[in-house]
Amino acid sequence: MVHRIIFSNSKLCKWGLIESDKCDLCKEEVETVRHLFCECKVVKPFWENVRTWVNSQTGINIVMNISEMLLGTPQEIPPVIDLFYTVAKMYIYNCKFNKTQPQMKVFISRVMNIKNVHSSEEQCSRQT
Repeated sequence: MVHRIIFSNSKLCKWGLIESDKCDLCKEEVETVRHLFCECKVVKPFWENVRTWVNSQTGINIVMNISEMLLGTPQEIPPVIDLFYTVAKMYIYNCKFNKTQPQMKVFISRVMNIKNVHSSEEQCSRQT
């Protein structure tokens, strides 16, 4: 998010590339990056489910705020939390284009796929 590589419907509409600036998920509010990833009524419950799941998996009780959701966590927070944020944001962005609502089972599957790839890489590096 820091490098402004995510273009919301608000920007795309201003540039004349699309007709509507409304959010692709809720279809009600103007879609800014902040709205899409943090404030949309469709993603708010998803983020709460992510928070609950991360807490159950890591024992870390994270308090999600907009700054951390968009920009990342402070250094004192374990880096794995940023990984969860990144996977969640990538998934939300995919949902935007697929015109689907985020589902926890899909998010968890994506996290587990990353975990499996990481475990495979560790096993390969130990064998060489």
